[in-house]
Amino acid sequence: MIKLKFASMLGFGLLLMATILAPASASQVPAPAPPPPDNPQKPDKSPNQHIDWAASYDAALQMASEQHKPVMADFYADWTTASHYLDDHILNSPDVIKESRKFINVRINTDKQTSLTNLYKVHGIPTVIFMDGNGNVLTRIEGAPAEISYFVGVMKKAMQKFEAENKTGSGQQ
Repeated sequence: MIKLKFASMLGFGLLLMATILAPASASQVPAPAPPPPDNPQKPDKSPNQHIDWAASYDAALQMASEQHKPVMADFYADWTTASHYLDDHILNSPDVIKESRKFINVRINTDKQTSLTNLYKVHGIPTVIFMDGNGNVLTRIEGAPAEISYFVGVMKKAMQKFEAENKTGSGQQ
């Protein structure tokens, strides 16, 4: 009786292995993936899907003065998880992108632009500083906020402060 059970278990095991190792039928084989394009490119983002960044801090201040807009300066470092979180989850949100159109935006690498990092007393990374075209700070956010709505609220408050300070005609031509 034990030999019979062993033989049936052995037979079942061999049947199971044969099923696993047997080639799949034609109906079970997935279709081959299409070949990659000859010239692969990342899809272009339309202007409404990303923040437009000025080439440099000096260029941002000049543009802000000429266009009578405040500056949003993102002080970041490539090695910080918080900077990546800010980029991926906050700065890429449609609400922040829409609000950013009211600002001249610039990214400042804290490892490469230490003089600006020191000038604005950036101690936590990332730090986003809102300023006027002369570089005067309106407000700032230190660290990566968890909520998009909080970030947008600070952007709106920075804009209100900028507009209030420029109602006297200073900076407007």
